[in-house]
Amino acid sequence: MKTIIAIGLVLLGCTTCSAQTGATGNSAFLEQDKPMVKQTNKDALAAEFAAIQMEHENDEITFSGFSQNKRRISLLVTNTDGDIVIQTGISSDKPSVKVEGLPKGLYFANIFYRGKSKKGFVLKIE
Repeated sequence: MKTIIAIGLVLLGCTTCSAQTGATGNSAFLEQDKPMVKQTNKDALAAEFAAIQMEHENDEITFSGFSQNKRRISLLVTNTDGDIVIQTGISSDKPSVKVEGLPKGLYFANIFYRGKSKKGFVLKIE
């Protein structure tokens, strides 16, 4: 009688184990097949630069939308011939650049971080 109860418990235990393994084993297997989507530093940096805006008022261009990071961003302003007319740095501490003295025309203002262009703006001086 003890042997029959012991065999019954072993069989019951094996059935429970296989049921649990079947339920969680497959889902764990499926979760491993899913690519893990994780925001990288590159994605965060792209989102940060997407938020930056440029405004031109009087003889000054001002950038806004900086994150709280104290990044030093390079600003390069070129004319339509590609000649560099302004090269400086901007940051949340120093968001404005004087453009007085530039002749009337179209210019391209590009912001760079670590040597790579992150965003460009068209600047029209009238």
